[in-house]
Amino acid sequence: MDTLYFSGTSGILLPYKNKSYYPNDLKDKSRLAVYSLLFNSLEVNSSFYKMPRRETVGRWAQETSNNFRFTFKLWKGITHQKDLIFEPNDVAKFLDIINAVDKKKGCLLIQLPPSTTFSSLINLDKLLRCIVKDKRSLGWHVCVEFRHQSWYSQETMTLLTSYGINLVLHDKDSGGINIEYAGNDIVYVRFHGPEGDYKGSYEDAVLHEYSGYIKEWLAEEKEVYVYFNNTIGSAIANLRTLEEYIKSL
Repeated sequence: MDTLYFSGTSGILLPYKNKSYYPNDLKDKSRLAVYSLLFNSLEVNSSFYKMPRRETVGRWAQETSNNFRFTFKLWKGITHQKDLIFEPNDVAKFLDIINAVDKKKGCLLIQLPPSTTFSSLINLDKLLRCIVKDKRSLGWHVCVEFRHQSWYSQETMTLLTSYGINLVLHDKDSGGINIEYAGNDIVYVRFHGPEGDYKGSYEDAVLHEYSGYIKEWLAEEKEVYVYFNNTIGSAIANLRTLEEYIKSL
């Protein structure tokens, strides 16, 4: 049976200080190729800061294992403009670029800044419509991460559901993850660090708790994507601990 659980870090993170520390059989491989031997998914953060070249994305697909899945963070030129004003051509260009991963499509992450509030609902509707009406969005699980509490309303959830789009579960506000908003078919979880500042390490008890939720989602045959964004802290160690708990339950 194909795996339903995909996990990794936000940006390539390796347990090796540098290439000289790679095991001998990995020394001729790229950082991404080594990463794909350790984890089965990557949340690409660099695409938020600058759109990659399509040829580059195609090469990434070739460097990774067959069951690997890429998640791309939508370019900030689309998501972080005042009042969520965007150019449809930029959306089309981004989708065309990331489709170079071919069969290794994971999620498309739309992260909105804290300054974008529920008052921009109409423009969010326009953005989501622009994405889902583009045939190049097929195969991608489109997910939205809100950073302002005003978005957590029935009207927002109804809008997302109408497009078949999921809410990202995250702890950026350091208040824990609200699993109440887990999607029907796809669950996307981002761990930003115990204090929401990309630092630190989660206590084993916290990881054990979430492993139970993940196990339940998998038992319901939901596809689950989990990324650790506490990359200044213990992202890799936390990811491995979580996976050990999932396997042992």
